[in-house]
Amino acid sequence: MINETLRIISVDGGNKDIKAVMGSLGNAIRFPNILCPLPDERQNLEDDYSSVKKEDKLTTQLKNLHFKVKSPSLGAEFHEKVFGAGELAMKNKKGRMEVPERTVKATNDQILVMYLLVAALDAINTKNRDWTNTIHYQAVLSAFLPIVDLKSKKQYKEKFLSRLKGKHEIQFLQMPGFEGTRIFITFTEIYVSPEGVAAVIDLAIPEETNAHIADTSLMSKKVLVNEIGGGTTEQPIVNKGGVPDKDESGGLRIGTSSYLDEIMKEISVVHESYEVSSREKLIEYMQDLDKPYHIKVNGVPRGFKDIAERHLGSCAKRIFDEIDYKWKNVDDLEVALNIGGGSILLKPYLEKANNRKYPFQFVSDEKLVPFLNARGGWKIAQRKEEKKRLTVK
Repeated sequence: MINETLRIISVDGGNKDIKAVMGSLGNAIRFPNILCPLPDERQNLEDDYSSVKKEDKLTTQLKNLHFKVKSPSLGAEFHEKVFGAGELAMKNKKGRMEVPERTVKATNDQILVMYLLVAALDAINTKNRDWTNTIHYQAVLSAFLPIVDLKSKKQYKEKFLSRLKGKHEIQFLQMPGFEGTRIFITFTEIYVSPEGVAAVIDLAIPEETNAHIADTSLMSKKVLVNEIGGGTTEQPIVNKGGVPDKDESGGLRIGTSSYLDEIMKEISVVHESYEVSSREKLIEYMQDLDKPYHIKVNGVPRGFKDIAERHLGSCAKRIFDEIDYKWKNVDDLEVALNIGGGSILLKPYLEKANNRKYPFQFVSDEKLVPFLNARGGWKIAQRKEEKKRLTVK
């Protein structure tokens, strides 16, 4: 058995969303990768956190991510500044900060802040505060970088690791139940995996939380992973045994976000300057069970399916063209594994573009799809830590 005092967290910092597994595979969270500057005191607070049911407290916390961050690894725009994050930041249209599509994650300050924020959330839910309202938190961290960055510049990984090391601090401000709580964060060990590769590991290792989607045959195949995110599409090649092929791997600096933005712009032009408030709201309209692809303009339902299909089809075509190129130039590929939140949105368009030309595989459990990297990263870290423990013995 692994040491029970050892805490492992795995954080997948996507351009659009943060996905994390904290302590166990059954404890996963997801929230928008959005920040906004806030004052130390804010309005619209939860009335009575003490009356919130235990199972709902984490949800309440995720709606009220109000904090100050301190870290020697951060630039002046972030160090010792106060922010709202996730849903709280989404409510503030002015000053919203999102991760650009072409960012270098290894050096991006917002990505680092989100890693620290996940650690702080885990801390307040698993550790006791001392008499000064402080928590000293240590954990093993499983983190991720795009394989194109790991492939092109080795110093990106070294820079990423150096920024995560050392001591960092998150202080929650008007966070229900944890007002003023300070968390000092130290990562005792950091494992960095290529995005997409960890997802194969998760699917190839069955356990009770993924038995319904696990596929052990992936470990004996050469897999082209097509991980579609909001800002990028990662396309690592994973050899038999789960080993990434950095020479053949690649990716695209495009994802679904820019295409969703174009859909919203065209809706505004076609439908009397109607503005969809966010990409999340747009997807909600598109996936509405009763009336999909409809908005209400002055109370009247208006369809936009033709607009959405044109832009999403274009996105899928660009991604498929890269898959097609890879398949023609990489020896012995056996399956294209489509994952990431974008794979859910683009599935019908990718299938149409492929037209059964190559063996495509999608993951049937749409709730687990966004967490495959974080879950696989957690499994990788757990096994490496267990191996270290056995070696010491």
